[in-house]
Amino acid sequence: MSGGKLFCGVLLTESWRLWYNVEKESSFGFFGRLVRGLEFTAEEFDIMVQELLYQEPLSYAMLCQIAEKCLKKRVYAMCAANEDLRGRKREEDVLQEVYIRLMNTTIYGFLLRQGVDGPVNRDPEGFRAWMGTVAKNIVRDEAKKLRRQDYHNTSLEDLTGTIAQPGSVQERQENIGILKTAMDIVITSKCAAYKMLTWMGFALFVHHYNIPGHQANRMVVEVFRDLPLSEMYALLRRVGSKAEWMTLTDSQEKTIQTALKKRRDAQRIYAEVPYGEFFMKKGGSESVSDWVNRMNTIIRRELEDAAPVSQ
Repeated sequence: MSGGKLFCGVLLTESWRLWYNVEKESSFGFFGRLVRGLEFTAEEFDIMVQELLYQEPLSYAMLCQIAEKCLKKRVYAMCAANEDLRGRKREEDVLQEVYIRLMNTTIYGFLLRQGVDGPVNRDPEGFRAWMGTVAKNIVRDEAKKLRRQDYHNTSLEDLTGTIAQPGSVQERQENIGILKTAMDIVITSKCAAYKMLTWMGFALFVHHYNIPGHQANRMVVEVFRDLPLSEMYALLRRVGSKAEWMTLTDSQEKTIQTALKKRRDAQRIYAEVPYGEFFMKKGGSESVSDWVNRMNTIIRRELEDAAPVSQ
C-alpha cells in the first residue's frame, strides 16, 4: 500500500471499542510522525509542552486540540454507557469540565508531576492514558451528582419502580405497634448513626413497600450509597412521613442528631461522610445485610427481656 504500511489498533474501554487507522510519517506531511496508538503526533505533543512550560504567556491551544482529538468520542461513549448519564444530553457539559480540569492540572499533574526541579514528563502515551483517567473520573463525578439530584427530586415510589407494591392498610396497621417499638430500640441502642439509618431504610422498603429482604439490601445500597449521612437521614424523614411507625418523637430526633454530630475522624463528623464509605470489604449488600441482622438481634433481645414471664 503506497504511503506506508497501514496499522490498525483497538482501544478497549468499559463497553465500547474505538477503531483507528494510522499511516506512517510520509502520509502526514507537515504534522510529521504520528505516535503509534495515539490520535496526535509527537510534534503536537512537543508544541503543547512548549506552550505550557516555556512560552510566555502560556497557551492552552494545543492542549485543547489534543484533548478534543483524544477524548470527544470517548466521553460521548462513556456517557452513553453510564446509566445515570445515558440520554441526559450531558456530554458537552462533561467535555467542558474535562477541558477545564486538564487546563488546571496538566502542568503539575502530569508534566511536572515530580516537582519543578524534576524532569519533564515527555511520555505522550502516558499523557493519553492520564487524560483518559481524568475524563473517566469526571464522568463518574457527573453521574454521582445527577444521581444525588434525582434522589432529592424523586419520590421513593418512583425509585422503587414496579416492585414497590405497598401492602394493604390492614397489614400495615397490624405492624405499626411492633415497628414503633423496634424503631425506638434501634435509636436508643447507642449504635453508630450509619447502622441506625441502615435499619430504618431497610425497614421502610420491607415493611412499607413489601419488598423482599434480599432486594431491599440492594436498594438501600443503590439509593443511599453516595449520600452523606445527613442527606440520607433527610430523605428517610421525608419518605418516612408516609409510614406512621416512622414518625419520630423529639427525644428520638435528638438522639439521631447527636449520633450524626459525633466525629468520624479528625476532619469530619458522621453527618458529612457518604454512606458508601462505611461498606466493608464484603461489599454493599452484604454490609447492609450484616448491619440489619445485628440490629434485629438487638431488637429481639430487647423484646424478649421485656416480655412478661409466664407462670
